[in-house]
Amino acid sequence: MAIKADTEKCIKKENKMSAKMQCGDDILEKYRGEGKIRGTDEYCKKNYSSLNRDKLTELWNNLKAQEKKARVLISGQAVPGEVTASMFKNEVMWVEDRLSSMRKANIKSLGKKLFGN
Repeated sequence: MAIKADTEKCIKKENKMSAKMQCGDDILEKYRGEGKIRGTDEYCKKNYSSLNRDKLTELWNNLKAQEKKARVLISGQAVPGEVTASMFKNEVMWVEDRLSSMRKANIKSLGKKLFGN
């Protein structure tokens, strides 16, 4: 809801119609950059990058369960504040990539210990 309020403030302060029309995109981009939009890489980095492997695995399971229950958008837009199935799917994929990177790093580290390379 903060996005809507900030967009309305922006619209009120602008005089030109073109600037008013740009407000929504500008506010959305600002929130995206701050990691406040679910389903984005920025959100995942801000909220999930500090988690260890066990916490990420637990998160992955929770996100998968939520994804199954979330609404699939065929056309139209999400209700403000709604996290859709595609947003959960993006977060699931981000967590999977993070877990995969952790596994690769562990394998590489183990290889160095075993073979000295």
